[in-house]
Amino acid sequence: MPRVKKNETVAGQAITCPACASSVSSDGRVLHAKSGRLAQFEKDQEVLDTLEKMVKQLELREEEKDKQILSLQLQLKEANIRLEEKKNVVREEQRGTRAAQKQPQGRESGGDEW
Repeated sequence: MPRVKKNETVAGQAITCPACASSVSSDGRVLHAKSGRLAQFEKDQEVLDTLEKMVKQLELREEEKDKQILSLQLQLKEANIRLEEKKNVVREEQRGTRAAQKQPQGRESGGDEW
């Protein structure tokens, strides 16, 4: 039986992955040696998964806050409309009292003085 070189496998020769620098079979199915770079990639992936969950939670909170802002803006508009209506009523009442004050007080209606 011929000797098998250290880097050679049953499926073929082991190669170094250009992305992670691990030793893998030439068809990419077998991992012969895991590099430190690959281990770091796996840790980074875990961190990324955690960050993605946090971003989703923040997006949900942002949507809730946007809905709350829209609701408060609507309430503010309604309050401003009611306030304007009250101002208009007060102005009309003030005009009515001014008009009553401008009428001559000495005359009584009911007869012609001519």
